[in-house]
Amino acid sequence: MLRCSIFDDFTEIVRTVGLSPARSIKTMNVASVLEMWNQSTERFCDDYYNKDTSRIFESFKLGVKSRTTASVGLAAHYGLGIRNKIFFSQPLNGAFIPPLTSIDDELPDLWLRQKILVRGERLTCRKCGWIDFYDANETTTLFQCHRCRTSQTHDQRSMGAIEPRFLYGLNPLIYGLQESDSDLVILGIESLRKCSEHYFEWETEIELFNSEGRNIQEVDILANVDGRLFIGECKTNGKLNGAQLHSYVRLCRECDVDTFVCVAKGTWSNAAKATIQSA
Repeated sequence: MLRCSIFDDFTEIVRTVGLSPARSIKTMNVASVLEMWNQSTERFCDDYYNKDTSRIFESFKLGVKSRTTASVGLAAHYGLGIRNKIFFSQPLNGAFIPPLTSIDDELPDLWLRQKILVRGERLTCRKCGWIDFYDANETTTLFQCHRCRTSQTHDQRSMGAIEPRFLYGLNPLIYGLQESDSDLVILGIESLRKCSEHYFEWETEIELFNSEGRNIQEVDILANVDGRLFIGECKTNGKLNGAQLHSYVRLCRECDVDTFVCVAKGTWSNAAKATIQSA
């Protein structure tokens, strides 16, 4: 039974096997993003994965757009070598680029106030020709090119129009979340929260260091679910190789982990499930 904060308890546990945990930069990024949703993983998932509001996030993606929807929840349970294994699935598609596209007139003003979105313009550098999105706070009568750093007049030539056309961009913190696939980590945390009955506490993106100070493993999800220790791995492609699984199996057995959680975008491949079940 876990007693203190999940991080403190985990620190005590892994130190018995010669490891030291540390929060990573991605841990801080997840926390910063969730501040926009008042630290609620439920509110984040309701917006980010909702089939209606997700179209706003999709407007910042590059490539062929296809609509895929799925409810947040459990896909399957597997009780094998490690006490329990849980698989989550959530289809997603698209690549992410700096914001260069406008969004429709139904933009929720609430998201501007929450700083999920920022208002700005797309400007062209007169020296190097670089076209980029600039937050309204970056531009006055002058602006500085993001590429060559040349300061120049904010005028019709840079705007490409007589009057500015306001566009919208995602908060850079959300781009960092997407690039590191930490949005998938939040999905896993929210799914576990729904499994809890009495108590739930979590941490994300914990790095483990050996006695020589070398980073040997990252734990994507760390949670206390009703007094039981859960750790998890998140994969965008639904694949987990033997070496990765072996490190988790060793950690689960040495640290008496109750449940190993697997989270994927899309579905877990049959090969990955077979590999995990063989643990």
